Amino acid sequence: PPPAPPCLFAIGGMYMYVGSFVYVLQAWRLRTTLSVSPAQFVLLTLHAAWPLTLWSVALTCLLEDTPSWLLNALARVERRLPTAIHRSLFLQPESLRPVVSLLEVVHAHESKRLQSGAIGKAYRNVAADGKRVRSYQEIDRERRRTSRRALPE
Repeated sequence: PPPAPPCLFAIGGMYMYVGSFVYVLQAWRLRTTLSVSPAQFVLLTLHAAWPLTLWSVALTCLLEDTPSWLLNALARVERRLPTAIHRSLFLQPESLRPVVSLLEVVHAHESKRLQSGAIGKAYRNVAADGKRVRSYQEIDRERRRTSRRALPE
């Protein structure tokens, strides 16, 4: 896969983490000039931390499984959520029925196909001969090499 999406995530994360750190650091350095009380400094730190928390949890949900603590928290507040948010977070059973029936048909078809042994003839023949299966890159390299030889000099 291309490295651009992970790089963009990393750049965005670095800007967020560094920006929040500098924000809190400058507030700490200017606390006497700005007359920041300890309670205000705690609020200022929370103000800097909540975007980082949301971004980190969202990235965790994207890269791994959704954390169980997040699912438990959503389950606790499910009944109190506004209808629009509830519809976007939780799938309704009636919307899942077509998907489940489609998956059942696909599963039955694939099971039947695997039992019949109808798996790519060319692949079976190569594997039966004991030859190593070449990758697309190797085939492409060989094609390029032979096409260069065919060019008149």
